[in-house]
Amino acid sequence: MSIEKIGLSKLLKIFGADDRLRRRLIREDLYQERKKLEGSKGPGGDFYVPFWADAKAYVASGQDLHVATKVRIQELGQRAALYPRLRDGFLEWLELARRDTNRQLVPSERTVHAHHDFPELHLTLKVDNVMAMHAGSERVRLVYPYFCKEYELSERWGRVGLWLMKEAFPAVELEEMEIVDVMRGKSISGRRIQFRGDEEQLFKSRYATIHAEWEALKPRYGLS
Repeated sequence: MSIEKIGLSKLLKIFGADDRLRRRLIREDLYQERKKLEGSKGPGGDFYVPFWADAKAYVASGQDLHVATKVRIQELGQRAALYPRLRDGFLEWLELARRDTNRQLVPSERTVHAHHDFPELHLTLKVDNVMAMHAGSERVRLVYPYFCKEYELSERWGRVGLWLMKEAFPAVELEEMEIVDVMRGKSISGRRIQFRGDEEQLFKSRYATIHAEWEALKPRYGLS
């Protein structure tokens, strides 16, 4: 991950962080950048990716998510407390989503992802691992996961996240987009929220501040 090429979930986490956590996340990013330049991958990988793969398999084929969670815990023992929270939060959201539509959610066969450039900000935004579903119509519903242990996704940054999704997928209606706070079983949905017109300004202002902090700290990590 780099601040200049970052996934939407990580970006929203940094946006919502308090000063202490934001600085920590920026320093972690710079440390990883230096390790890559040195030819090292650094410690571990993104442990949320395997969970989301299991969640999508559960929706697509009915794979037992409880069994899959036990397997992941065996593989990654240090996540024994985290994975059950992710599982329970996801299942809680899915049950609410099914009641909301009152129709069966059918997974789309499409692989949905986008990398959207903001050249003036030196940013490539990655919107990967999107869960695409149908709810009894030809319209595709896009569900994107937000992962954060420290705090839930706020209404403000949820709106900004949906705005960014709309920029990345301009052909999809806002009403068919949703960002799920997986750990808490909640979501910010384009069907239940309206843009206020300040989303672009909030995004650009916040990102510019974070990017400036990142640039200022680069020399400490031997990065130019």
